[in-house]
Amino acid sequence: RRVHGDSLVAFQGKTERALQQTHKSSVSSPPLLCWAMLVTMQSKRTLLLLFAAACCLSLCWAQIRILEPKSLANRFRRGKIEGSTSAFGSPMYDDRIIGRLSFNASRGANYCSAEDYDISEAKSAPGLPVIAVVRRGDCDFVAKVKTAQDKDVAAVIVVDQEGSGRTVQDIMRIIPADNGWGNTVKIPSLLVTATDGDALIETIQQGSGDVIIELAWDLPKDNVVTMDYWFAPSHANSMRFIKAYAPYATALGSRIEFRPHWWIYSLPTTDFNSLCTDNSGLFCMDDPDMAGPITGKDAIDESIRQMCLWEVTGKRDATGIAPSNNRPAEQDVASTQGGFYSGAWWQYMAKLLEKCPFDASAAENRFGEACSYRLMDTMGVDTTAVKECTVNQ
Repeated sequence: RRVHGDSLVAFQGKTERALQQTHKSSVSSPPLLCWAMLVTMQSKRTLLLLFAAACCLSLCWAQIRILEPKSLANRFRRGKIEGSTSAFGSPMYDDRIIGRLSFNASRGANYCSAEDYDISEAKSAPGLPVIAVVRRGDCDFVAKVKTAQDKDVAAVIVVDQEGSGRTVQDIMRIIPADNGWGNTVKIPSLLVTATDGDALIETIQQGSGDVIIELAWDLPKDNVVTMDYWFAPSHANSMRFIKAYAPYATALGSRIEFRPHWWIYSLPTTDFNSLCTDNSGLFCMDDPDMAGPITGKDAIDESIRQMCLWEVTGKRDATGIAPSNNRPAEQDVASTQGGFYSGAWWQYMAKLLEKCPFDASAAENRFGEACSYRLMDTMGVDTTAVKECTVNQ
């Protein structure tokens, strides 16, 4: 598990909860959760996560449908706002919550403590469940949502930081992370853009009646499925998963929007032992062979080569997929295209640890720059373009 601030770098989950939700679900109502491949060790109070590689299959998408007032609904296409569902307290597909919004100004702790804000009184809909609206920042998502849960709300909408320029597409690439205590949260939550959230807050503060919304987690209507995968090339298990999945990725091609994420984190001390790119400690990765010659910095360099190989060789094919009625206008064009796909990337990833193992005796045959580019050369990849990309990265 690696969490930087309140954004997800590598998803952490618990196998028991995943299995329970899977058994409860049906084909028509699959569970809204992020799958994780885990190797775990159970202690009295904690689940020690030794390895996690998460695949999120187009599942963290949620929408807000504005019911009242109509003047607010008219500001949005079809009266809907998109958000990214948290990786904890996850609802099931087809779940619905109708409630009134509550927002009160923070007293300085940015919604991170119970005494920092109050739940507003109902104006016109006293019988409806309360959905709290809070600002992002200063504490992680779990702490923020747990604080609201303790105020007996039914759900939480987290609004991105004031002045943030993140678009809906940017927000959909962020999955509010579990800090290890997510099992204490029993209500759903989602993240929305600052622009959309500000519109909600403004109406709550100025309106004479309650803002009433429906939260919905619908089955995706698009034919291209989005799959996010968090991994590190320094972890043999995550690379083995990629090798095993590669034939399926090749068969599916542009029908999958596969989005790789590299497990890079920061360290607060100066004793890095070559885990990081430099003494700033901003970009670090686990050492793949512990006392061996390969370092965390080598693994980050390999991650950058993989990023660049993906960008240089990948492409997006048009597939004639019909636009979805559930997406904002600015996303309709993207939804008519196939997913971003690189056959060279999958071929390279499947062969990397076979051709460039961690324990090779000769440096030129070992996991590292020389062996990496030699493998790309054998595949016919334009390594000059990849090298130029790594400089820019």
